[in-house]
Amino acid sequence: MKYLSEESRLLLTIIRPERRKYVKAACLSAFHAGLFMLLPNVFTDLTALLEHRLHAAPLTQLQQAENLAVYQDYASKAAKWTVYFGVVGTVTYKRRYEFIELTNRVGHRLRAAMFGQLVRKNAYAGKEVEAGYVHHLVTDVKAISEFLGETLFFGLRGSLFLLGGSGCLLYQAPLLSLVAIALMGAINLAFRPLNSSLRALKEQENNALKEISEYSYERTNNLKLIKLANRYSHEQREFGQELDRYYGTAQRLARLSGLNFGVLEALGLAGMFFVGLAGAYINTCGLSSFSLMSSSTYALYVAMGFRSLMQFRMEWMKIVGIYSIIDTRLALTALIQSPDYNACLFEPQAADKSQAGPELKARQYPIKDDSLKGLVYALVGDSGSGKSTLLDLVAGLTKPHAGRITLGGYDLASVTDGFFQENVSYVTQEKFLFSQTFRYNLCYGNEGFDLSEQNLERCARMACCWGFIQAKGGLDSLVGVKGKTLSGGEVQRLILCRALVKDPFLLVLDEATANVDE
Repeated sequence: MKYLSEESRLLLTIIRPERRKYVKAACLSAFHAGLFMLLPNVFTDLTALLEHRLHAAPLTQLQQAENLAVYQDYASKAAKWTVYFGVVGTVTYKRRYEFIELTNRVGHRLRAAMFGQLVRKNAYAGKEVEAGYVHHLVTDVKAISEFLGETLFFGLRGSLFLLGGSGCLLYQAPLLSLVAIALMGAINLAFRPLNSSLRALKEQENNALKEISEYSYERTNNLKLIKLANRYSHEQREFGQELDRYYGTAQRLARLSGLNFGVLEALGLAGMFFVGLAGAYINTCGLSSFSLMSSSTYALYVAMGFRSLMQFRMEWMKIVGIYSIIDTRLALTALIQSPDYNACLFEPQAADKSQAGPELKARQYPIKDDSLKGLVYALVGDSGSGKSTLLDLVAGLTKPHAGRITLGGYDLASVTDGFFQENVSYVTQEKFLFSQTFRYNLCYGNEGFDLSEQNLERCARMACCWGFIQAKGGLDSLVGVKGKTLSGGEVQRLILCRALVKDPFLLVLDEATANVDE
């Protein structure tokens, strides 16, 4: 790996947790390629069968024996190649399954790591995730996992065909192999400038697609403003311009990619023809004697392998660029290689008991100093003066740069997140509900506390939301996507109710009644 760029090595570190499966898949690929190296022997056997002649009746005893020998030869060769084709089919199935399985596992690891980083990063505490990250999570991870699964072994298969075909050709016809190697070298040099242009265009296409995601995300989350500003037509034109920019880049890439494949196809076919021509000339001149059919097949393998590697190289450059951007923003590589992180993946997960009933847990952080219990403080100040920042500090969402904060007898810098889950409820300015049931939303974050029907009803009545919960079908009814079926006041009352369920030591309210009428 020392010959690879830093970005390429970074990408390949993703596969380390799956190295055993990669070794298994590589062995299957090698065995599969080896089986194909035996395929030219079919032509030798067929040629031998063509030399047989069956005697017509009436037959002498000797002629009957000769005919029987011919039938036996046909039967033995048919049986041999039937077994061969069966083995090839079985290995192909197993090889293909392993590739897709690796694609799924790598994607699983990447999505889990990315989601974990997005949730944990303090920079996103209490904020919506940018559209660019959603684009990474959905689109880019799929491209990376497919490359590290199917495409990587597509390139390996090309390498094996190139090496195997060259080796067999070198053994059978040394002079012909030199012609093939010279042609491949010339084609490779000719394609270097084109590959660089393709990589640059692919990066431009990816950036343009990311910009479209961010633009549409921003606009669709500000529909009320767009309506009030009467900007429908303007936004449609702006988005159309974004699409035009992306389409222009994609169109240039399509032309260059088509040119690449077209030239590669033409040069590959021309190369195969000239290799065959050279083989015929070498045989004609008596410089060497070999089966032109077998040698042509090996030359075809060399051409197939070379073409596969050229395609693989283009994909490699694109994916390396994409992953480098993601890792720079989210530092995924270190997390994916962590033993603690990998130990929890691909194992049966325990059932979520957050809504199972009043299963109470022992407090890990019992309050030592309750002198503040029952007191109410109001924090007043101008917009931008830092009120929400101060509340984030108290709720443990942000750590102070200097000094320390104590609560209930504990230094907040030395406690785990479990302290805040046990003792703090925080109703932020951002009002959000999950696209689940009322019960799920009220129980979320209150695991280990009294989640009985009676306690949920008591808290719902305190927050004045029990009435509309019952009107909409009860606790087990769905609230709709992000609570879109509810009014702003109803959403806010549900969030207040959720904060009351665990009877917290500290209840933090940041403009908690902004949308409540009374």
